[in-house]
Amino acid sequence: PTRVSRPTALLAVLVVWSLLSIAWAEDPVAAIRWTTFLAMMSTLAVGVAMLMADRRRAAVLLWALGGMWALACAIGLIEIATGTSLPTARDVTGGFGAASLFGNENNFAVYLVLCLPWFLAMPVAFADLRLRLLGATGAVVSIAFMLASGSKASLLALGVMLVALLVLVGADRDRRGRLVAASLVAALVVALVVPSVLGFGVLPERTVTKLDFGVLLEQVQQDQGSGAVRTNLLSDGLDLVAESGGLGVGAGNAEVRVRGLADFPGVGNLHNWWLEVLVNGGIVALGVYLAFYLVLWRGQIRVARGGTTPFVRYTGIAGTLALTGWVAGSLGPSTAIHFAPMWITFGLAMGAMALAVRERSASEEGT
Repeated sequence: PTRVSRPTALLAVLVVWSLLSIAWAEDPVAAIRWTTFLAMMSTLAVGVAMLMADRRRAAVLLWALGGMWALACAIGLIEIATGTSLPTARDVTGGFGAASLFGNENNFAVYLVLCLPWFLAMPVAFADLRLRLLGATGAVVSIAFMLASGSKASLLALGVMLVALLVLVGADRDRRGRLVAASLVAALVVALVVPSVLGFGVLPERTVTKLDFGVLLEQVQQDQGSGAVRTNLLSDGLDLVAESGGLGVGAGNAEVRVRGLADFPGVGNLHNWWLEVLVNGGIVALGVYLAFYLVLWRGQIRVARGGTTPFVRYTGIAGTLALTGWVAGSLGPSTAIHFAPMWITFGLAMGAMALAVRERSASEEGT
């Protein structure tokens, strides 16, 4: 359907531009590697969209992804209970967080940011009590792990998603009744999060401190800690873009160039996916990516409001929240070029748009 062809075309343009940027990259090997990942992950997104375009396949896919979420959370629970982690994960012994299948606590928390909307949307989109209970349970478990990680990016994304949920549902005049369910969901989340962030929950003091945005601000002002590192990375990244005349340093070369700076900030990865796209591919790449993102985001809102069935509206609500939350959540991982959950989220969003078109056509033919 046309709704899928547009974002697919924009992804293709992004891949082509990345290929062209190899020509001016300082490290062609890094550029080829980054471009290869971009092509592979774009293909993954399109493949997921094709599965989502059919109602039955979409349901099977979502249940399968739900099973992966359950497995990841089970591994995280074992980590917290035993103080051990998988060999592929950063050592979390002595901490309260979990890395699960994602290497470190931040990546796991950001993965949960992308899973959470699919639980938050259940009590809003469905009247079935079983699905509402499933959504509430999944949301509580996801938020608990997010808080345990101490990830500020995931906490910020959670706040943004709650606001988006209330605005999305409240602005839909045809289904104002869902606003009650959305308000209850928001109240449940706030009741769970606020006491924990303020230190009245079960979180250890070290984790509460990590979640304190005031500490981050102090680090920036004192030029110390992770706050100073992120500020320096942002400044260095923008300087590199300016030096390139807005063209970018070439695919995958942001880390190469940052590590080569005379005043190396201590971390090579930009820890900001938006900035990484800009530094690697310049203004053109960021413009194409932003257009792709806005097409998906606008499409999700239309599906959420105009879907012909509760399931279709559910995919639109969840997609809207996931894309809105990812604006902040993308500040968590060191890089997202090979972060599969992000690309799967894009695929689910594209698929929701295609599913809505197919379901609407079937509804019109039936009448």
